[in-house]
Amino acid sequence: MKKILLMISCCLFALTSCEIDNYESPNASIHGSIIDEKTGELVGMDVQDGGELKVVELGFANPQTQSWKI
Repeated sequence: MKKILLMISCCLFALTSCEIDNYESPNASIHGSIIDEKTGELVGMDVQDGGELKVVELGFANPQTQSWKI
């Protein structure tokens, strides 16, 4: 009997602890070109490995660097 009450209470807790997410999904994007400063032409990339763009989000005491494969 104790196990049944425990199972019922766990199920009720699981059902009442979840809410519908009221946040919108992310809609940000980044686009552009990498252009050579001297020639003004696009920079070529390796087909298999591509390139890597390192991004730093400023405004924090200890900003972390993110690496994006492009």
